[in-house]
Order: sequence, then C-alpha cells, then structure tokens
Amino acid sequence: MDWHRFANHEEDYERTSRIVRQLGDPDPHARKQAAEALGALGGEAAIAMPQIVSLFQRPDHNVRRDAIMAVGRMGQSGLHAAPKLIESLADQDAGVRRMARIAILQVDPDAKALLGALTHSDLKIRESAAHALPRVVRLDPPPVDNLVAHLADDAPGVGQKIIETLVSIGSPAVPALTKSLGDARLSGAAVAVLAKIGKAAIPAIEPLTELARSQDAVSAVEAVRALGGIGLEAIPALVSLLDSGGRVSSTAMAMIAAMRVAAAPAIPSLTQLARQKNRPLAAEAVRTLGAIGPEAIPLLVSLLR
Repeated sequence: MDWHRFANHEEDYERTSRIVRQLGDPDPHARKQAAEALGALGGEAAIAMPQIVSLFQRPDHNVRRDAIMAVGRMGQSGLHAAPKLIESLADQDAGVRRMARIAILQVDPDAKALLGALTHSDLKIRESAAHALPRVVRLDPPPVDNLVAHLADDAPGVGQKIIETLVSIGSPAVPALTKSLGDARLSGAAVAVLAKIGKAAIPAIEPLTELARSQDAVSAVEAVRALGGIGLEAIPALVSLLDSGGRVSSTAMAMIAAMRVAAAPAIPSLTQLARQKNRPLAAEAVRTLGAIGPEAIPLLVSLLR
C-alpha cells in the first residue's frame, strides 16, 4: 500500500469534511465561505458528497439553500447529486427551489436531469423544473424533441412553460412541431406554439391547412388561427379555406381582415362568397372586403348593383 498517498487522501477528506461542517454553520458568512471553498475544490470535494447532500434535509432553509449552492459551484463534479437536487425542486422554501434549479443546470449543463424531471410523478417537481426551461433555449442544439414530447402535460404550470420555451426557440422547433400535428395528444398545443412562432413557421403551412380541413372543429379553427399568425405567406392557404363553411370560413375571413391591404390577393374569392345566398357568410365576406380597404372598393361597388 502507498501509505503516503493514503495519508494524503485522509488529509483531503478531513479538510473537506471541516468545510462541509462549516457549510452547516448558523452564520451566513461562514456558510458562504464554505460554499466558495467547496466550489474551488471541484472534483476533490466529491469525496464528501454524502455529507453535503445530507445538509439538504436540515430544518434551516438557509443551510439547505447554501448546501445546494455549494454543489452547483462544484460544476459537473457534482453530477452524482443530481437526483437529490431534483428532489429539492419540491422544497417548501421558494429560495431553495430556485437554487436547486440553478444548481441542476450547473452540474448538468446538457439539462438531461432537468428535462427528465418533467416526467416526475410529483407535480411540484415538474412545475419547478418547468420554471427553469427558459435556460435550455441557449443549448446547442436545443432539446426540441424532448420538449415537444411533453406538450401533452395539462398542468398549467408545466404545459404553458413548455409552450413559451418552444416559442423562444423558434424556427428550430418547427419541424418537430409540424410532425406532432398528426398526434391527437400533442396537436392542440403544437398549433398554439406555431401560431406564436409566426413567420418562422412557414414550413408548417401545408400541414396546418390539412388540419384546418379535419373533422375536429376545434382543431380546425385553431389551425386557421395559426395560419393567420404566420402572416402574409399564409394568405393563399387562408383563401383556399374560405369555402369550407362554418367557423373555419369565418375564422379564415377574420385572419384575412386583420392583414388589411396586404390581403388584397383574397379579394376575388371574398367577392364570390359575398354573392352567395348564404346571407351570414356573404355579410362576413363583405365586412372582410371593407377591412382590406381601397383595393376592394370597386368590387364592393359591384355588389351594390
């Protein structure tokens, strides 16, 4: 046995243990010094990880928070503590939960642990993990497929954060979102994201148009609204839906009307609808022509004859 190496190991362990004990000190200044020291030790502090993690259960929320901060400052050397950090996402103290979200991404920059927490059975953990999702937008590449797969989570604190994150990611999320339009569990939320992404969702125009022709009235109307969110490039698709009838037609006209003069290419189709015997539909077509503006005046005059 290399007794010199063994002695050095023992010395390192004792030094790290003293720092960990200081991490549990009631004095906040002492705790801060200990957290900084453990962070500076990095991988060397891993030998005392069980002691550090045990502090996550202390009654004093300040001690719990600072112990978690210390693990985060250890960087990827603290990855083994990720499961315990995930558990801390359900801590009763908001400051501890916030520090746990920060620390998880410090020990696991690829966010695999954070994204894995989105499937946790504890709703509080899922919601707390979702609050950290805006930070994953910076990943290269962003974890689009993983986020899209969780769009079906109907917990407001989770689903809405996933939608917001995908909107922030923007065009890189469009292919996966477009593919998910064929999944009944995901299509509603995917449509909502595509609508907010706007012009960058141009590649989704065709599948959104197909969805707008589906038998599911709610999905169809939301798909039309998403086309309106894309903007001018979606005008031909909106025009093709004008004769669909019901809410799909009226919603398509509302989207066209919102584009004003830029929607001039829709004038001929709207004029045809305005001449139909379906009075409510004809009246909506006339209002839409009026919204388009001067370009539609000659055709509006022709309707008076």
